[in-house]
Amino acid sequence: MDTQLATALIRRAVLGETESAPPPLGAITLHAHQSDAVRRLLAAVRRYGGALLADDPGMGKTFVALAVAREFARPVVFAPAAVRDPWARSRQLAQVPATFVSLERMSRRSPPQCDADLVIIDEAQHVGAQGTARRQAIAAACAGRAVLLLSATPVRNRLTELEELLALFLGSAARLDAEMLSRCIVRRQLSSARLPTIVTAPPLVVPRTPTLEREIRALPAAVPLQEGGTAGPLVAMGLLHARGSSVAALGAALRRRLQRGEALAAALAQGEWPNAAELRRWLVGDDTVQLRFALDPPRADTHQWHETLRAHCEAVRALIERARAVEGRDTAGRAALLRGVLRAHPDVPIIAFAQHAATVRALYRELRGEPHVVLLTADGAHSADGRRARADVIAALAPGGAARRPSHDRVHLVLTTDVLSEGVNLQGAGVVVHFDLPWTPARVRQRTGRVARMGSEQTTVFEYVVAQSREVARTMGMQRRHKEKARAGARATAASDARERLRELVGCWPSNSAALADGASHLVIGSVQGMATGFLAVVESAGERVLVGGTRFARTVTLTTDPARLVRIVAGVSVPIVPARVSVSPRQIADVLRALTRLLQHRGALAALDASGPRTALRRRLMRRAMDVLPRTPVAAQGAAAAAIAQLRLALRQAPAAGVEPVLERVLQEPVAHDLQWLARTSAALAALATPRRETTRGGPPTHTSGHRPIALLLISPRRTAE
Repeated sequence: MDTQLATALIRRAVLGETESAPPPLGAITLHAHQSDAVRRLLAAVRRYGGALLADDPGMGKTFVALAVAREFARPVVFAPAAVRDPWARSRQLAQVPATFVSLERMSRRSPPQCDADLVIIDEAQHVGAQGTARRQAIAAACAGRAVLLLSATPVRNRLTELEELLALFLGSAARLDAEMLSRCIVRRQLSSARLPTIVTAPPLVVPRTPTLEREIRALPAAVPLQEGGTAGPLVAMGLLHARGSSVAALGAALRRRLQRGEALAAALAQGEWPNAAELRRWLVGDDTVQLRFALDPPRADTHQWHETLRAHCEAVRALIERARAVEGRDTAGRAALLRGVLRAHPDVPIIAFAQHAATVRALYRELRGEPHVVLLTADGAHSADGRRARADVIAALAPGGAARRPSHDRVHLVLTTDVLSEGVNLQGAGVVVHFDLPWTPARVRQRTGRVARMGSEQTTVFEYVVAQSREVARTMGMQRRHKEKARAGARATAASDARERLRELVGCWPSNSAALADGASHLVIGSVQGMATGFLAVVESAGERVLVGGTRFARTVTLTTDPARLVRIVAGVSVPIVPARVSVSPRQIADVLRALTRLLQHRGALAALDASGPRTALRRRLMRRAMDVLPRTPVAAQGAAAAAIAQLRLALRQAPAAGVEPVLERVLQEPVAHDLQWLARTSAALAALATPRRETTRGGPPTHTSGHRPIALLLISPRRTAE
């Protein structure tokens, strides 16, 4: 028994190889949690062709990504245009050259060509759904390249969003088991770094005003939908969401509706039919992106459509007048809440967010007499002195921004939309106010994450939420929606969260560097005390060392590589490590080793088959077409044809990126003049996608030895047995 070496091998398998701190990144010295992320991301990129960094906002994902990019020759960054300047400053500090391409450019008909060996996608949640032009262009850019995704909120609405993101480098193999998923995703929470504490204050309650809920729900039907019924509920939902922000936002939404409705009526009068995009904007506005429905543009009954539009527009006009009558009182009540926050935090910059620009504009009109108040929207920034540069406002909220300015030029309150919720560093602020609830809780996290991040001047960040009226809250159910979406996000990252907990637990074990220095050329077995009977083992499988846990009942052995189940086993091991005082029978060890052998045989078979093999319809069609070559090939050339088909199958299995699908479509559409030449061209096209994925880093491919064998076995015996 060598318990010391067995525990040391398990610790190394979980935490990774111990390495010295990486060299400085230009003018930046990485924190310990950032250096750890760089090592783990590079390992995932080498193993799977890509990785997702999903750290909480404020933990320095940009510099981690640049440290990864340093290992590549031609990195490119895809990100929203709004974060172009922060990325430029970070690249300059890190001294890492990287091309920046906005995600908006990738939505155009002719997106820019990508000549890179690493694709970094910041705010990856904005890549878009399957089938969109942006998604297709980005998938093509990712094909054959290493991919690093950055997103604190990879799941905003549905669990499938995570699979769609991972498919950019895993393709049809994106549905991984928990163990592999925890290796592809690196996610640490705020407690992993020195960040300010977030304190949520009691909800702010707006003085009661008419909710207008009944009037909104009573609006006449808008247009019919393809699946039957009307769009009334959709219209009401969009308007109630605006009302939840403010009466001013509701009035602005109604005026846009009236303007678009009258434009539709004018188009119908001239015989022009609106398209689906125009109807969607009229029905629910531009921001309700998660609502999906089929519209039925008018084709025959013009008179009925005219009557529908007329009745709806008349009701909207009446509702606009009703909203105008109560807008002033509602705005004054919300402004009074902000004045209270200003008094409570006289020396700390405050950022007040609202999804609707009309809300912050109305508040600014009410508060512009207060000193040091700034309005910032997509249209620019304004203060009592006139227009201000957006960059100037952001600089005032950066660390040390207040100290660098004269007292008359400082910023105390910024009223803004979600243009400041992503890609900016506002650590000089210390208070965040949410005047409305976005459709997804991910947006709330992004807002607060602009302030509660590394480098903050505050030890505590206060968060205020303006409560919705009871009627709107009941109808919209935003709290329920947020809980459901938060649960989906938690399920998406459950495996990586368990991996972090596992690392935390094993990190408390002694490092035993002296024991590791001696190494081990044979299976190392140890025995420790714990809460229950079980075992932990390190196995070498397909070039990597994997932790396996298990329990034994009689002669039945159950194995697991699921990080969540491993956490329960590791949590039961006594710390500090106490060797077990009972002898372990050879039969017990043999039972465990037989189970481990079966597991290794299974994993070896999966590696031989390659789980990322042809699963999609396009891949199956390609292999059927390749197999059809053999019967029509002369006997003398069938050996060469069989070898070419085997080469094609191998190339296909090694090209799992989502961007391979357009290549398959092109290959399947091209005419075949010579079968063997077609097989060779197709294999070369697929190999061009697959080869750079595994060996693009300057450090070369991973140096693990191949094979499938157990390395270490740690048997756990209950404490009461030892006593």
